[in-house]
Amino acid sequence: MSHAELIGVIGTLAEAYRRARYARQSGLCATLLGQRGVGKESFARLIAGSACVGATRVSAREFLRARCDRLSARHWERLLQLIVTGDAQSPRRVAVCFCRIEDAPASRQRDLARTIDRAHSVVQILLCRTCASSEDALRGIVPELAAIFTRFPIALPPLSERLEDLPALATRFLTQESNRWGAPCQPLSAREIERLRALDMPGNLDDLRRIMRAVVRQNAFPEKLDVLLATPSAMNNSRATPNDVAAQTLEPDSSDFLTLDQAARRHIEEALRRCHGVVEGPNGVATLLQIHPHTLRARMRKLGVDWTAFREV
Repeated sequence: MSHAELIGVIGTLAEAYRRARYARQSGLCATLLGQRGVGKESFARLIAGSACVGATRVSAREFLRARCDRLSARHWERLLQLIVTGDAQSPRRVAVCFCRIEDAPASRQRDLARTIDRAHSVVQILLCRTCASSEDALRGIVPELAAIFTRFPIALPPLSERLEDLPALATRFLTQESNRWGAPCQPLSAREIERLRALDMPGNLDDLRRIMRAVVRQNAFPEKLDVLLATPSAMNNSRATPNDVAAQTLEPDSSDFLTLDQAARRHIEEALRRCHGVVEGPNGVATLLQIHPHTLRARMRKLGVDWTAFREV
């Protein structure tokens, strides 16, 4: 992800972006803090990207995402070994992003804290911590790891604190979802933007994207949000939730009801997006869908799904 792809780096995200650039250039162990759906992993991938330090270009790091609540003991040991020694076969630069560290046993957390202090120079450690406030950031974390969490924190604000970015964010998501579903894309009106501002979105950017997906799936142009937000809670001037909006998409229109193959294809494509095109392994689509990788590949070939197109470079 580049500077041009980030919305709000000149305003609400300016400080977070400045700290992310410094972490990227210095290789520091950085901690990304914020509510669910504020873009912590996007910033982690930004830190892992290429950078220029003075006149020297720093090569991009390979991004490895580790969900601590899903890692087996064998994969955990392999990660710790990689952090300490680097890649013995090639001097590749690696950024390891640990998520849901609070779900790891205390013994593993202590092992990770000790390992980070001995990390190889080509390996950068990133920590993503979902928390509603700074007081919650250290909850469930052993003291040894908590000390590392506080070294270089990067706090990302919730969507409610960056409403000036909402028009640009909504437009981007609307365009992306329109392209995805092959639907026409018409700009949101000022009135529709104001309706969006009134929504309570605890999932932040994830909720905003889901709302834009619902707009496209309903094919409600040009009314768009006027149709989708016509819920009792909204009409009573209360704060509607994304669930109120999404609930209206649950009843399928029989005129364009998906075939089983179409539904399977879209479900697999959504899983590929979540797993960034990874098919096998603990963070792969096969694990997420609970299907054998060979069977999954055969199914994708039959449905015409190109899983390589979902891999992030």
